[in-house]
Amino acid sequence: MLPLAYLPMNIEFTALKRPARATPPVGSGVPAGGLCADLSRTGVGRYARLAGLGVSLLLAACADTPVDLGPVSTPTALAAYRCTAVLAGPVLRCDGATTRATTSGAGSLTIGGQGLYVTLASNSPSYDGPTGVFSVNVTVQNLMAQPLGTSDGTAADTGGVKVFFSSGPTGHGGTGTVTVANRDSTTSFTGPNQPYFKYPGILASGATSSAKAWDFQLTGTIDSFDFQVYVTAEVPQASGILRWLRDSLSPDLTTYGIWGTSASNVYAVGQTFIEQLSRSQLLNWNGSAWDSVAGFSTDLMWGVGGSGNTLVAVGTYGVVYYSSNAGATWNRVTISAAPFLNSAWASSPTDLYAAGSGGVIYRSSNGTTWSPVTVPATFLYQVWGTSATDLFAVGVSGAVLHSTNGTTWAQGTIPSGFSGTTFYGVGGVSGGPFFAVGDGGTVLRSSDDGSTWSAVASGTTNNLNGVTCSTASDCIAVGDLGSAVAWNGSVWVPLATGSTHRMRGVWGAGESAVFATGDTGTMQRGVR
Repeated sequence: MLPLAYLPMNIEFTALKRPARATPPVGSGVPAGGLCADLSRTGVGRYARLAGLGVSLLLAACADTPVDLGPVSTPTALAAYRCTAVLAGPVLRCDGATTRATTSGAGSLTIGGQGLYVTLASNSPSYDGPTGVFSVNVTVQNLMAQPLGTSDGTAADTGGVKVFFSSGPTGHGGTGTVTVANRDSTTSFTGPNQPYFKYPGILASGATSSAKAWDFQLTGTIDSFDFQVYVTAEVPQASGILRWLRDSLSPDLTTYGIWGTSASNVYAVGQTFIEQLSRSQLLNWNGSAWDSVAGFSTDLMWGVGGSGNTLVAVGTYGVVYYSSNAGATWNRVTISAAPFLNSAWASSPTDLYAAGSGGVIYRSSNGTTWSPVTVPATFLYQVWGTSATDLFAVGVSGAVLHSTNGTTWAQGTIPSGFSGTTFYGVGGVSGGPFFAVGDGGTVLRSSDDGSTWSAVASGTTNNLNGVTCSTASDCIAVGDLGSAVAWNGSVWVPLATGSTHRMRGVWGAGESAVFATGDTGTMQRGVR
């Protein structure tokens, strides 16, 4: 079981009461919602640390009808929406702020956007004067890639999805009290005795919960009240990818290999196909956009790798493009004995590898002269490693190879029944675990440095084409039909990508960013 992941949201809600019903008349143009919330990614750290979670995610809720909000002068770590319901109108007005806040390691982030991770939506606000009860129906919508209310993606956590009050409700405009009348219970989240509403079951990615009535009991002459709420729930991978962004590139572009040095310096190689003509492209992500690298190959290229400023791109007919200055200039060489080269990798600028067809892996110290190393495989899709003494390669006919020196390669022991499987990707972390992914959602795992492998259920039957890991409990594999699954240290769980296109390769920059290549201009970025 993973710890609860707080998905905090900071809401200020102000309700003004009147001794009559609060339903807007038909045709008034007044929204029926009674809650509006802000979505933010900053400020969560202190709350997560108080709970011992270390989850750097801030969520906020919003009303079902967006409001155009102007900027405020003072940035805040926790931006809030103040929603005012004037029941004598009736009218609902939500004022908020779009601000920027700088957090360590995250740069400048925009906070205040609606509907980023979750949405709290409301309808049918009402106030009964004789009883003093203000009531509103509230739903929770999960906008993340991961499901809420489960630690493994399958079994519902008994705690469900909770929305708890971190402060308030606090009455204004008179004397008296206001309390949460029909809370499910109280417990300690960020403070003692905090009331909460529980939404039971698993809330899948994109799903909206059933509406739940929130009742507030008012006494005395109070004419408004406000409060702040947060969401907490079990998630399969609390430190992993929470949402996917798609960068819209040309639909004629298909990208294959991908590699980078950081979340703001990533390279992807592929081809643009127009009217049966193809043109290779090397793209560079600079932290905000993908740019085409000028002067690159006209050959069909399939893989890219490197170390620091050293780049190696490989392709059809044994073509290798080598750059020692981050792609400013290129040297083209041909390995005549290699019809296809699918993958490139480097442990250092002077220890380069290329793999493909022909039953060999090519090795170079300068990018110009390449020496073949015979391996026990006929066709390889990827070569990869954690260091110069810990290398892997995978391919057709169950090929899952390992080397401790780059010269001698041995086939690992795989389970019976997988000798005909094609493996397209391999990844892991130093010391393990290591994963080989391929046909029909196949995932093999090794905990002994590639000597033996065992099958692990992936939760998908789609081909998996690549895998990347940032820690032993944080791996992402991507594949056909927009498939993505995440390893949380115990099981693989599905990640909703919002895409149905094939994702052909993946590379990760730690826990905060994952990049996936694919068909029809698909370039997905998994982010926190």
